[in-house]
Amino acid sequence: MRIFLMAAALVAAASAAASPTATPRAFVDDLYARYRSDSFCPTCDGTAGRIFDASLVALIRKDEKLADGEVGSLDGDPVCDCQDPGGMKAKVLSVTQSGANAAKAEIELAFASEKRRMTFDLVTSKDGWRIHDIHTKDTPSLRKLLEDGIAQMSKAHK
Repeated sequence: MRIFLMAAALVAAASAAASPTATPRAFVDDLYARYRSDSFCPTCDGTAGRIFDASLVALIRKDEKLADGEVGSLDGDPVCDCQDPGGMKAKVLSVTQSGANAAKAEIELAFASEKRRMTFDLVTSKDGWRIHDIHTKDTPSLRKLLEDGIAQMSKAHK
């Protein structure tokens, strides 16, 4: 009986290690699967820390705070590069690890009238893979967009 319980504990530990976001590809697949829910909001409290790394969450929150109820630098959903993800179809084109703790994901998003490409810089945290930066045609770096917006709003508040 004791051997059975030890074996069961090992199987449970292995299953936990192979969670849906154990690989960068699984993280990205899981991320876009969340859009099946109409209420999914990647930048909202309680969700942002499961999507973005801590430094990017801090930039998002600082941008929101300085905007003081107005639209800040981030005026849409950065994960879909859109205002409304309705009808969006995501296709993960590639995920390439550049080490144990970093990866790049290339994604194509299809909407009714257009297709968009984006790149995620992914990093690992103690809780799994997270987005460190997002690159699109119109926003070469989400981090830089937020940093620049924060700097401008900080100057305006002085």
